[in-house]
Amino acid sequence: QNSDSDVPHQCGSLMTSSSEQQQAVMTLLRSYLANLIHSLPASSTKVVTDDAFCVEPGECFGQREEFLDLISNEEQNGHECETLLKLESLLCSGICNEECKQIVLKFLEDHPGLPGHLSLFLLSTKDTKLALQKIHEKAPDAFLAYCKYRQEDPETWSEAVNILFKDKSKESQDM
Repeated sequence: QNSDSDVPHQCGSLMTSSSEQQQAVMTLLRSYLANLIHSLPASSTKVVTDDAFCVEPGECFGQREEFLDLISNEEQNGHECETLLKLESLLCSGICNEECKQIVLKFLEDHPGLPGHLSLFLLSTKDTKLALQKIHEKAPDAFLAYCKYRQEDPETWSEAVNILFKDKSKESQDM
């Protein structure tokens, strides 16, 4: 009696189990995270990349969420930006499970100044309140788009209204 996770999946001419696929995704995820810290300088030699599979930059694995374009990542060099776009695409694709997201959160905890910290945190966390507080503080232009991204979660909308209400109340008191 096999569960769905034990059944091999056809991928081209290769047969792989879902656990092997998940291991490959986690390896790729860790590689991208490490690349954000240890950027390699541009090389003059031709390197094989995964760009051949991309529709647009940052859409190698799936379309990135709208709110990500509203978060400023100006402090990155070109290589970091490309790696971040691929990592965001991977996290948006749906092929990353909760274990992958926990790896990202732990990595962010260990490397607080990591390029793209906010976007990676927002794509990986389940802590709605903290996510909304961070995005409201650091990237208010992306606030509504992030709420739309979390559209199925009523807690997101409730917390968003609370944050905006507190802002309006504080603004009224300051006048």
